[in-house]
Amino acid sequence: MDRHEIIQQLEFFRDIGIESVRLRESQQSSEPVSAPAPEVAPSTDTLEGIRADIGDCQRCKLAPTRTTIVFGSGNPNAEIVFVGEAPGYEEDQLGLPLVGEAGRLLTKII
Repeated sequence: MDRHEIIQQLEFFRDIGIESVRLRESQQSSEPVSAPAPEVAPSTDTLEGIRADIGDCQRCKLAPTRTTIVFGSGNPNAEIVFVGEAPGYEEDQLGLPLVGEAGRLLTKII
């Protein structure tokens, strides 16, 4: 990962509300240090279980002004998933994604 990519990743973390990053001390070795594999939720988790784990999440900069978490809706076994950038007013009020103007436009396009 080059310097530019690291800066982009740190800016992304800042934008989603992460205020600090804890780094592991690397071993004094000339061999590359491999990152640990990311934790993956067990395949037995359901979307409802994941939503329950999230609870009243306060990690992103939307938390102080939002009414509700807009988690998702639709078929949990869908082969295609649409992810919006951030919920708008209508999504926040209903707790459902893509129900506002952008969602209506997406529905027409689809």
